[in-house]
Amino acid sequence: MKRLNRGLKSLAGIALALPLAFGGALQAQTLHAFMVGDTIDRNIGPSDRIDMNKMTQLVRTAAENSGMQLNLVSYMDRALPRQEIMTRIQNLRPGPDDTVFFYYTGHGYRTRNMTTGWPAMALDNYQGLDEMWVYNTLKAQRPRLLIVLMDACNGVASIPDTVLATRTLGNADNYRALFREARGGYIMSSSKPGEYSWADNTNGSYWTNQFLRVFTAAVGSPQTPSWDNIVRQAAAVIRGGDDVMTPQYAIQQISDSGSPVALTADGQTTIADNNDPAPPGPPSPDIGGESGSLGGLILKLEESIKWEAQERDWQSVRGNWLAKVRNSNDSLATLREAVLELERSVRYNAQDPSWRNDRPAWLSGVQSANSKSQLRDLILKFEQSIKWESQYEEWQDERDGWLSEMQSVSYGPESQALLAA
Repeated sequence: MKRLNRGLKSLAGIALALPLAFGGALQAQTLHAFMVGDTIDRNIGPSDRIDMNKMTQLVRTAAENSGMQLNLVSYMDRALPRQEIMTRIQNLRPGPDDTVFFYYTGHGYRTRNMTTGWPAMALDNYQGLDEMWVYNTLKAQRPRLLIVLMDACNGVASIPDTVLATRTLGNADNYRALFREARGGYIMSSSKPGEYSWADNTNGSYWTNQFLRVFTAAVGSPQTPSWDNIVRQAAAVIRGGDDVMTPQYAIQQISDSGSPVALTADGQTTIADNNDPAPPGPPSPDIGGESGSLGGLILKLEESIKWEAQERDWQSVRGNWLAKVRNSNDSLATLREAVLELERSVRYNAQDPSWRNDRPAWLSGVQSANSKSQLRDLILKFEQSIKWESQYEEWQDERDGWLSEMQSVSYGPESQALLAA
Protein backbone atom coordinates (compact mmCIF):
# COMPACT_ATOMS: atom_id res chain seq x y z
CA MET A 1 0.00 0.00 0.00
CA LYS A 2 1.34 3.34 -0.97
CA ARG A 3 1.73 6.12 1.55
CA LEU A 4 2.96 9.70 1.61
CA ASN A 5 6.47 10.70 2.61
CA ARG A 6 8.42 7.47 2.21
CA GLY A 7 5.78 5.39 3.98
CA LEU A 8 6.32 1.67 3.39
CA LYS A 9 3.79 -0.02 1.23
CA SER A 10 3.01 -3.65 1.14
CA LEU A 11 4.20 -5.30 -1.97
CA ALA A 12 4.34 -2.69 -4.53
CA GLY A 13 3.91 -3.56 -8.10
CA ILE A 14 4.34 -1.92 -11.38
CA ALA A 15 3.82 -4.31 -14.20
CA LEU A 16 4.69 -3.68 -17.80
CA ALA A 17 3.20 -6.16 -20.20
CA LEU A 18 3.42 -6.24 -23.97
CA PRO A 19 1.45 -9.32 -24.88
CA LEU A 20 1.64 -11.59 -27.80
CA ALA A 21 1.23 -10.32 -31.31
CA PHE A 22 -1.24 -12.40 -33.23
CA GLY A 23 -0.44 -11.49 -36.79
CA GLY A 24 -2.13 -8.90 -38.94
CA ALA A 25 -0.86 -5.58 -40.21
CA LEU A 26 1.85 -3.70 -38.40
CA GLN A 27 0.13 -0.33 -38.40
CA ALA A 28 -1.89 0.22 -35.24
CA GLN A 29 -4.98 2.36 -35.66
CA THR A 30 -5.93 3.27 -32.09
CA LEU A 31 -4.04 3.65 -28.82
CA HIS A 32 -6.44 2.64 -26.05
CA ALA A 33 -5.17 4.19 -22.80
CA PHE A 34 -6.85 2.92 -19.60
CA MET A 35 -5.61 5.06 -16.69
CA VAL A 36 -6.51 4.42 -13.03
CA GLY A 37 -5.18 6.56 -10.17
CA ASP A 38 -6.11 6.72 -6.48
CA THR A 39 -5.87 10.51 -6.47
CA ILE A 40 -8.48 11.03 -3.73
CA ASP A 41 -6.60 9.07 -1.07
CA ARG A 42 -5.89 11.35 1.91
CA ASN A 43 -2.22 10.44 2.08
CA ILE A 44 -1.01 9.35 -1.35
CA GLY A 45 -3.51 11.23 -3.53
CA PRO A 46 -1.14 14.10 -4.42
CA SER A 47 1.62 11.64 -5.33
CA ASP A 48 -0.74 9.59 -7.48
CA ARG A 49 -1.96 12.73 -9.24
CA ILE A 50 1.63 13.53 -10.22
CA ASP A 51 2.00 10.00 -11.61
CA MET A 52 -1.28 10.23 -13.52
CA ASN A 53 -0.38 13.57 -15.07
CA LYS A 54 3.00 12.29 -16.23
CA MET A 55 1.70 9.03 -17.65
CA THR A 56 -1.33 10.63 -19.29
CA GLN A 57 1.00 13.05 -21.04
CA LEU A 58 3.13 10.09 -22.12
CA VAL A 59 0.23 8.39 -23.92
CA ARG A 60 -0.92 11.67 -25.46
CA THR A 61 2.58 12.29 -26.76
CA ALA A 62 2.87 8.69 -27.98
CA ALA A 63 -0.42 8.93 -29.89
CA GLU A 64 0.51 12.23 -31.51
CA ASN A 65 4.03 11.18 -32.51
CA SER A 66 3.00 7.75 -33.77
CA GLY A 67 0.01 9.07 -35.71
CA MET A 68 -2.48 6.95 -33.76
CA GLN A 69 -5.95 7.86 -32.55
CA LEU A 70 -6.22 8.07 -28.76
CA ASN A 71 -9.08 6.45 -26.85
CA LEU A 72 -8.55 7.61 -23.26
CA VAL A 73 -10.40 6.03 -20.31
CA SER A 74 -9.45 7.75 -17.05
CA TYR A 75 -10.36 7.03 -13.42
CA MET A 76 -9.02 10.05 -11.54
CA ASP A 77 -10.42 12.24 -8.76
CA ARG A 78 -13.22 9.74 -8.23
CA ALA A 79 -13.91 6.40 -6.58
CA LEU A 80 -12.34 3.23 -7.99
CA PRO A 81 -15.20 0.70 -8.13
CA ARG A 82 -13.76 -2.77 -8.72
CA GLN A 83 -16.66 -4.27 -10.66
CA GLU A 84 -17.03 -1.25 -12.95
CA ILE A 85 -13.32 -1.22 -13.75
CA MET A 86 -13.37 -4.97 -14.41
CA THR A 87 -16.37 -4.64 -16.72
CA ARG A 88 -14.75 -1.85 -18.72
CA ILE A 89 -11.55 -3.88 -19.06
CA GLN A 90 -13.55 -6.88 -20.27
CA ASN A 91 -15.47 -4.72 -22.77
CA LEU A 92 -12.57 -2.67 -24.14
CA ARG A 93 -12.50 -4.71 -27.38
CA PRO A 94 -9.49 -3.28 -29.24
CA GLY A 95 -8.94 -4.03 -32.91
CA PRO A 96 -6.33 -6.61 -33.99
CA ASP A 97 -3.90 -3.84 -34.95
CA ASP A 98 -4.52 -1.61 -31.91
CA THR A 99 -2.36 -0.89 -28.88
CA VAL A 100 -3.70 -1.08 -25.31
CA PHE A 101 -1.92 0.83 -22.54
CA PHE A 102 -3.15 0.15 -18.98
CA TYR A 103 -1.72 2.13 -16.06
CA TYR A 104 -2.58 2.02 -12.35
CA THR A 105 -1.08 4.03 -9.50
CA GLY A 106 -2.29 3.60 -5.95
CA HIS A 107 -2.30 1.13 -3.09
CA GLY A 108 -1.23 -2.39 -3.90
CA TYR A 109 -0.38 -5.55 -2.04
CA ARG A 110 -0.32 -9.33 -2.15
CA THR A 111 -1.38 -12.17 0.13
CA ARG A 112 0.23 -15.49 0.97
CA ASN A 113 -2.31 -17.28 -1.21
CA MET A 114 -1.40 -15.41 -4.40
CA THR A 115 0.48 -17.87 -6.60
CA THR A 116 2.31 -15.51 -8.99
CA GLY A 117 5.01 -12.96 -8.27
CA TRP A 118 2.78 -10.10 -9.39
CA PRO A 119 0.74 -7.91 -7.02
CA ALA A 120 -2.88 -6.80 -6.80
CA MET A 121 -4.22 -3.27 -6.80
CA ALA A 122 -6.37 -2.17 -3.85
CA LEU A 123 -9.57 -0.53 -5.06
CA ASP A 124 -12.60 0.77 -3.15
CA ASN A 125 -13.27 -0.88 0.22
CA TYR A 126 -9.96 -2.76 0.03
CA GLN A 127 -11.22 -4.95 -2.81
CA GLY A 128 -8.32 -6.43 -4.73
CA LEU A 129 -7.81 -6.75 -8.48
CA ASP A 130 -4.99 -9.06 -9.52
CA GLU A 131 -2.53 -7.64 -12.03
CA MET A 132 -2.32 -10.96 -13.83
CA TRP A 133 -6.09 -10.94 -14.30
CA VAL A 134 -5.80 -7.56 -16.02
CA TYR A 135 -2.98 -8.86 -18.22
CA ASN A 136 -4.76 -12.08 -19.20
CA THR A 137 -8.13 -10.41 -19.78
CA LEU A 138 -6.64 -7.80 -22.09
CA LYS A 139 -4.36 -10.31 -23.80
CA ALA A 140 -7.40 -12.50 -24.57
CA GLN A 141 -8.78 -9.60 -26.64
CA ARG A 142 -5.69 -9.91 -28.86
CA PRO A 143 -4.49 -6.38 -29.49
CA ARG A 144 -1.24 -6.22 -31.43
CA LEU A 145 0.49 -4.56 -28.50
CA LEU A 146 -0.43 -4.47 -24.81
CA ILE A 147 1.29 -2.47 -22.09
CA VAL A 148 0.13 -2.93 -18.50
CA LEU A 149 1.78 -0.85 -15.78
CA MET A 150 0.76 -1.17 -12.18
CA ASP A 151 2.58 1.25 -9.91
CA ALA A 152 1.73 0.53 -6.32
CA CYS A 153 4.94 1.96 -4.92
CA ASN A 154 6.04 5.09 -3.07
CA GLY A 155 9.00 6.89 -4.61
CA VAL A 156 11.12 10.01 -4.60
CA ALA A 157 12.97 10.06 -7.93
CA SER A 158 12.06 12.84 -10.34
CA ILE A 159 11.50 13.17 -14.09
CA PRO A 160 12.29 16.27 -16.18
CA ASP A 161 9.41 18.73 -16.49
CA THR A 162 9.55 18.34 -20.28
CA VAL A 163 7.67 15.06 -19.91
CA LEU A 164 4.66 17.07 -18.77
CA ALA A 165 5.16 20.14 -20.92
CA THR A 166 6.17 18.88 -24.37
CA ARG A 167 3.83 17.20 -26.83
CA THR A 168 6.56 16.23 -29.32
CA LEU A 169 9.25 14.93 -26.98
CA GLY A 170 11.63 12.51 -28.69
CA ASN A 171 11.85 11.07 -32.18
CA ALA A 172 8.52 10.34 -33.90
CA ASP A 173 10.07 7.33 -35.65
CA ASN A 174 11.01 5.93 -32.24
CA TYR A 175 7.42 6.27 -31.01
CA ARG A 176 6.23 4.45 -34.12
CA ALA A 177 8.76 1.68 -33.53
CA LEU A 178 7.58 1.20 -29.94
CA PHE A 179 3.82 1.67 -30.31
CA ARG A 180 3.01 0.70 -33.93
CA GLU A 181 5.57 -1.96 -34.78
CA ALA A 182 6.65 -3.67 -31.55
CA ARG A 183 5.22 -7.02 -30.52
CA GLY A 184 5.90 -9.47 -27.73
CA GLY A 185 5.12 -9.95 -24.05
CA TYR A 186 6.71 -8.02 -21.19
CA ILE A 187 5.70 -7.85 -17.56
CA MET A 188 7.35 -5.88 -14.78
CA SER A 189 6.78 -5.05 -11.15
CA SER A 190 8.55 -2.45 -9.07
CA SER A 191 9.45 -4.85 -6.26
CA LYS A 192 9.95 -8.53 -5.83
CA PRO A 193 7.70 -10.40 -3.37
CA GLY A 194 8.61 -9.46 0.18
CA GLU A 195 9.90 -5.98 -0.73
CA TYR A 196 8.28 -2.57 -0.42
CA SER A 197 8.15 0.51 -2.62
CA TRP A 198 8.03 4.28 -2.13
CA ALA A 199 6.56 7.65 -3.18
CA ASP A 200 6.26 11.23 -2.02
CA ASN A 201 3.88 14.08 -2.80
CA THR A 202 6.53 16.20 -4.51
CA ASN A 203 7.89 13.88 -7.19
CA GLY A 204 5.54 10.91 -7.36
CA SER A 205 6.49 7.24 -7.36
CA TYR A 206 10.00 5.85 -7.47
CA TRP A 207 9.58 3.22 -10.15
CA THR A 208 7.31 5.26 -12.40
CA ASN A 209 9.96 7.96 -12.48
CA GLN A 210 12.72 5.45 -13.19
CA PHE A 211 10.64 3.98 -16.03
CA LEU A 212 9.93 7.45 -17.42
CA ARG A 213 13.60 8.42 -17.37
CA VAL A 214 14.51 5.28 -19.30
CA PHE A 215 11.59 5.71 -21.72
CA THR A 216 12.38 9.39 -22.32
CA ALA A 217 16.01 8.56 -23.14
CA ALA A 218 14.90 5.77 -25.48
CA VAL A 219 12.50 7.86 -27.56
CA GLY A 220 15.06 10.67 -27.76
CA SER A 221 17.88 8.39 -28.88
CA PRO A 222 19.30 8.41 -32.43
CA GLN A 223 19.08 4.60 -32.26
CA THR A 224 15.85 2.68 -32.77
CA PRO A 225 14.59 1.74 -29.28
CA SER A 226 13.24 -1.62 -28.16
CA TRP A 227 11.06 -2.67 -25.27
CA ASP A 228 13.64 -5.32 -24.39
CA ASN A 229 16.20 -2.64 -23.60
CA ILE A 230 13.68 -0.36 -21.88
CA VAL A 231 12.45 -2.99 -19.42
CA ARG A 232 15.96 -4.21 -18.63
CA GLN A 233 17.17 -0.68 -17.88
CA ALA A 234 13.99 0.16 -15.95
CA ALA A 235 14.62 -2.90 -13.77
CA ALA A 236 17.75 -1.39 -12.22
CA VAL A 237 17.85 -1.75 -8.43
CA ILE A 238 16.58 1.39 -6.67
CA ARG A 239 18.28 2.38 -3.43
CA GLY A 240 17.40 5.03 -0.85
CA GLY A 241 19.48 4.84 2.29
CA ASP A 242 18.83 1.42 3.77
CA ASP A 243 15.81 0.87 1.54
CA VAL A 244 16.11 -1.28 -1.58
CA MET A 245 13.61 -1.92 -4.39
CA THR A 246 14.43 -4.72 -6.82
CA PRO A 247 12.21 -4.47 -9.92
CA GLN A 248 11.44 -7.77 -11.64
CA TYR A 249 10.56 -8.52 -15.23
CA ALA A 250 9.90 -11.32 -17.70
CA ILE A 251 10.05 -11.21 -21.50
CA GLN A 252 8.13 -13.31 -24.02
CA GLN A 253 9.15 -13.02 -27.64
CA ILE A 254 7.21 -13.96 -30.78
CA SER A 255 8.62 -16.30 -33.43
CA ASP A 256 8.60 -15.44 -37.12
CA SER A 257 5.47 -17.57 -37.49
CA GLY A 258 3.66 -15.45 -34.90
CA SER A 259 3.66 -18.10 -32.17
CA PRO A 260 4.90 -17.37 -28.64
CA VAL A 261 8.26 -18.79 -27.68
CA ALA A 262 9.62 -19.63 -24.24
CA LEU A 263 9.46 -16.97 -21.56
CA THR A 264 12.78 -15.63 -20.35
CA ALA A 265 12.48 -14.52 -16.73
CA ASP A 266 14.74 -12.89 -14.20
CA GLY A 267 14.78 -15.08 -11.11
CA GLN A 268 11.65 -17.16 -10.58
CA THR A 269 9.12 -14.82 -12.18
CA THR A 270 6.67 -16.53 -14.52
CA ILE A 271 3.72 -15.43 -16.61
CA ALA A 272 0.81 -17.35 -18.09
CA ASP A 273 1.61 -17.86 -21.77
CA ASN A 274 -1.45 -19.64 -23.14
CA ASN A 275 -3.75 -17.91 -25.58
CA ASP A 276 -6.99 -19.02 -23.98
CA PRO A 277 -9.37 -16.24 -22.92
CA ALA A 278 -9.43 -15.36 -19.24
CA PRO A 279 -12.20 -17.18 -17.34
CA PRO A 280 -15.46 -15.25 -17.02
CA GLY A 281 -16.48 -13.51 -13.85
CA PRO A 282 -14.41 -11.65 -11.27
CA PRO A 283 -10.76 -12.45 -10.65
CA SER A 284 -9.98 -14.40 -7.56
CA PRO A 285 -6.89 -13.05 -5.84
CA ASP A 286 -7.40 -14.06 -2.23
CA ILE A 287 -7.20 -10.53 -0.91
CA GLY A 288 -7.55 -10.10 2.84
CA GLY A 289 -8.72 -7.07 4.78
CA GLU A 290 -11.78 -6.39 2.66
CA SER A 291 -14.72 -4.31 3.76
CA GLY A 292 -16.82 -5.98 6.46
CA SER A 293 -14.02 -8.06 7.98
CA LEU A 294 -12.61 -7.03 11.34
CA GLY A 295 -9.23 -6.60 9.68
CA GLY A 296 -10.74 -4.29 7.07
CA LEU A 297 -12.40 -2.21 9.79
CA ILE A 298 -9.07 -1.87 11.61
CA LEU A 299 -7.51 -0.65 8.36
CA LYS A 300 -10.24 1.96 7.97
CA LEU A 301 -9.68 3.19 11.51
CA GLU A 302 -5.95 3.54 10.91
CA GLU A 303 -6.58 5.56 7.75
CA SER A 304 -8.74 8.00 9.72
CA ILE A 305 -5.80 9.06 11.91
CA LYS A 306 -3.75 12.02 10.74
CA TRP A 307 -0.04 11.56 10.13
CA GLU A 308 0.86 14.24 12.64
CA ALA A 309 -1.10 12.35 15.32
CA GLN A 310 1.12 9.30 14.91
CA GLU A 311 4.66 8.59 16.03
CA ARG A 312 7.30 9.34 13.43
CA ASP A 313 8.56 5.76 13.22
CA TRP A 314 5.09 4.58 12.14
CA GLN A 315 5.91 5.64 8.59
CA SER A 316 8.75 3.11 8.46
CA VAL A 317 6.80 0.16 9.86
CA ARG A 318 3.36 0.84 8.43
CA GLY A 319 3.88 -1.24 5.29
CA ASN A 320 4.65 -4.36 7.29
CA TRP A 321 1.66 -3.64 9.52
CA LEU A 322 -0.67 -3.29 6.54
CA ALA A 323 0.55 -6.54 5.03
CA LYS A 324 0.08 -8.30 8.36
CA VAL A 325 -3.54 -7.16 8.67
CA ARG A 326 -4.40 -7.97 5.06
CA ASN A 327 -2.82 -11.41 5.28
CA SER A 328 -4.39 -12.19 8.65
CA ASN A 329 -7.59 -13.81 7.36
CA ASP A 330 -9.02 -12.26 10.54
CA SER A 331 -6.81 -14.43 12.75
CA LEU A 332 -7.54 -13.32 16.31
CA ALA A 333 -3.90 -13.57 17.44
CA THR A 334 -2.68 -11.50 14.49
CA LEU A 335 -5.38 -8.86 14.92
CA ARG A 336 -4.65 -8.55 18.65
CA GLU A 337 -1.03 -7.80 17.84
CA ALA A 338 -2.01 -5.37 15.07
CA VAL A 339 -4.36 -3.43 17.37
CA LEU A 340 -1.65 -3.10 20.01
CA GLU A 341 0.80 -1.82 17.40
CA LEU A 342 -1.74 0.68 16.08
CA GLU A 343 -2.46 2.01 19.56
CA ARG A 344 1.27 2.48 20.20
CA SER A 345 1.53 4.51 17.00
CA VAL A 346 -0.85 7.21 18.30
CA ARG A 347 0.72 10.01 20.31
CA TYR A 348 -0.59 10.66 23.81
CA ASN A 349 -1.54 14.25 22.96
CA ALA A 350 -3.77 12.93 20.17
CA GLN A 351 -5.95 11.08 22.69
CA ASP A 352 -8.28 12.03 25.50
CA PRO A 353 -6.35 12.75 28.75
CA SER A 354 -8.25 9.97 30.53
CA TRP A 355 -6.66 7.40 28.22
CA ARG A 356 -3.49 7.29 30.32
CA ASN A 357 -5.51 5.94 33.22
CA ASP A 358 -7.63 3.64 31.08
CA ARG A 359 -4.76 2.30 28.99
CA PRO A 360 -3.29 -0.37 31.35
CA ALA A 361 -6.62 -2.17 31.66
CA TRP A 362 -7.21 -1.78 27.92
CA LEU A 363 -3.81 -3.31 27.07
CA SER A 364 -4.50 -6.23 29.38
CA GLY A 365 -7.90 -6.71 27.78
CA VAL A 366 -6.50 -6.81 24.25
CA GLN A 367 -3.79 -9.28 25.22
CA SER A 368 -6.33 -11.63 26.80
CA ALA A 369 -9.20 -11.18 24.30
CA ASN A 370 -10.38 -14.65 23.29
CA SER A 371 -13.04 -13.69 20.76
CA LYS A 372 -13.48 -11.21 17.93
CA SER A 373 -16.39 -9.62 19.75
CA GLN A 374 -14.20 -8.91 22.79
CA LEU A 375 -11.50 -7.45 20.56
CA ARG A 376 -14.13 -5.41 18.72
CA ASP A 377 -15.30 -3.88 22.02
CA LEU A 378 -11.74 -2.82 22.79
CA ILE A 379 -11.24 -1.37 19.30
CA LEU A 380 -14.34 0.76 19.86
CA LYS A 381 -12.93 2.04 23.16
CA PHE A 382 -9.65 2.88 21.46
CA GLU A 383 -11.44 4.75 18.68
CA GLN A 384 -13.39 6.79 21.25
CA SER A 385 -10.13 7.80 22.92
CA ILE A 386 -8.84 9.55 19.79
CA LYS A 387 -9.58 13.27 19.66
CA TRP A 388 -11.68 14.54 16.77
CA GLU A 389 -8.95 16.94 15.73
CA SER A 390 -6.52 14.01 15.44
CA GLN A 391 -8.64 12.42 12.73
CA TYR A 392 -9.42 13.58 9.22
CA GLU A 393 -12.59 15.65 8.87
CA GLU A 394 -14.10 13.04 6.58
CA TRP A 395 -14.16 10.59 9.49
CA GLN A 396 -17.06 12.50 11.04
CA ASP A 397 -19.13 11.55 8.01
CA GLU A 398 -17.66 8.06 7.63
CA ARG A 399 -17.79 7.03 11.28
CA ASP A 400 -21.47 6.09 11.30
CA GLY A 401 -20.88 3.72 8.39
CA TRP A 402 -17.85 2.27 10.13
CA LEU A 403 -19.86 1.70 13.32
CA SER A 404 -22.59 0.07 11.27
CA GLU A 405 -20.06 -2.32 9.74
CA MET A 406 -18.76 -3.06 13.22
CA GLN A 407 -22.21 -4.39 14.01
CA SER A 408 -21.55 -7.27 11.62
CA VAL A 409 -19.00 -8.57 14.14
CA SER A 410 -20.71 -10.66 16.85
CA TYR A 411 -21.80 -8.51 19.77
CA GLY A 412 -19.70 -8.54 22.89
CA PRO A 413 -20.98 -7.62 26.36
CA GLU A 414 -20.37 -3.89 25.95
CA SER A 415 -20.84 -3.51 22.21
CA GLN A 416 -24.32 -2.06 22.02
CA ALA A 417 -23.50 0.73 24.46
CA LEU A 418 -20.26 1.55 22.66
CA LEU A 419 -21.92 1.56 19.25
CA ALA A 420 -24.57 3.93 20.54
CA ALA A 421 -21.98 6.37 21.93
